[in-house]
Amino acid sequence: MAGEVTAIIERSIAGVPITTAASGFTGFLLSPERVSVTVRGPASRVNTLTRDSVRVVAHLVGKAGPGGYARLTVSGPPGLVARAVPDSVSLKRKSGRG
Repeated sequence: MAGEVTAIIERSIAGVPITTAASGFTGFLLSPERVSVTVRGPASRVNTLTRDSVRVVAHLVGKAGPGGYARLTVSGPPGLVARAVPDSVSLKRKSGRG
């Protein structure tokens, strides 16, 4: 069928945990620890995605400390555009209590 068009849709996947790849996060918590990921691409592929299909990684910006933050990048299946919402998170010092 000539001229068949694949619908491009956008979908949000909530509650995706953030992975910290670098060691600079020791002693800190991310706030929030989970984000939503907005994925855009062909409907047939986007509709089959699960939370495990995408990976959100935090990258430390500057030094870890009060007021520090991490920028988030999303890796997902090829051919899809994915972004984290929000695209950065703040750092909170882990407390020794509890």
